[in-house]
Order: sequence, then C-alpha cells, then structure tokens
Amino acid sequence: MAETNDELVRAYFELRGYFVRANVLYEYRTTQGMGWSDIDLCAIHPRSGDAAAVEVKGWHTENITPASLKDWPSLFHFVRPEALRAAEELLGRADFRRILVVGRVGDRGREPVLGYARERGVEIIEFPTILRDQGQPLREASAGAQDRQSQRHPGSRHRASAHPAGRCAHDHRPAARG
Repeated sequence: MAETNDELVRAYFELRGYFVRANVLYEYRTTQGMGWSDIDLCAIHPRSGDAAAVEVKGWHTENITPASLKDWPSLFHFVRPEALRAAEELLGRADFRRILVVGRVGDRGREPVLGYARERGVEIIEFPTILRDQGQPLREASAGAQDRQSQRHPGSRHRASAHPAGRCAHDHRPAARG
C-alpha cells in the first residue's frame, strides 16, 4: 500500500511539471548505532526552480493527531540533518520545501499538529488534496489541446466541445466549401 501512495504523490508532482526522484538514501547515526533510511521523494521544477523533499506517511483513512506525533516518531525523520544533507546534495540547493503527505490531520488537535510541523519547517498536504487535484493538470492540458486543434483546423467539421472524451469518428479534413 505504501508504494501505491508514493506513486500517487509522485504523479501529483510529475503532472505539475516536476522532475521526481524516489527513495533518496541517507545514512544516519543514533545513540544505538548507524543505519540507512530514505526520503520518499525529492522533486524539482525545471522552470520555477521550486524544489521539495517529500515524505509520504499513512493511508487514506488514517487521521494524524497529537497522539500520532508521540506514537510515530519516524513521521519527521525526513527532516533530520542527515536527510536534509542528502536532499540538498541531490537538489543542488538548501532552500527546498519539506512536505509531509498524510491521510488527514484530525479535526481535534489539528492546530497542535500543524504547529508542530511548522516548527520543523514542514508543510503538510493531506491525501484528499492529492487525489482531488490529481486530474487538474490533465484537464488543463486536454482543454489546451482542444483549443489548439480548433485553431489548426478552423474550417474543419471537428468541434472540440462536441468530443469531450477526445474521440472523434470522422476525419479532420476541412469541410467542402460550396
């Protein structure tokens, strides 16, 4: 299930023009020793320069509450110094956004959770936003393609609005003038 969530979030960024790299590895040290972990996604937009380290946690039905912050300490591991260094090395800059994608932030305790994230420089995006906005770039691209089609073939029998699914049974030669 986690891989599916990562792919949905990856698609969310790619549909908006970002280049995305998954599973950015980093080595960390604790009092118990050393280990390896990863940042789920790093994304950079080639035109705007916007960049982000993105961690995907939870499932679509799960609510994050203040208790989750205590019970799930790895929720913010992607902003520990070792992880930030790995993201900076990959993205080529230190001024990237830190984004945590979660199922939902619970209504009760919402402000403490969002405040805790803000203190760590983390933005939270909830999965309903990811899913709702998933098709927006496609709808915009489809509308633009239909407009361009109408401009290329102004005398055509083809009408973009007549074919909302983008399928057309006739050819696109100009109609006979007569």
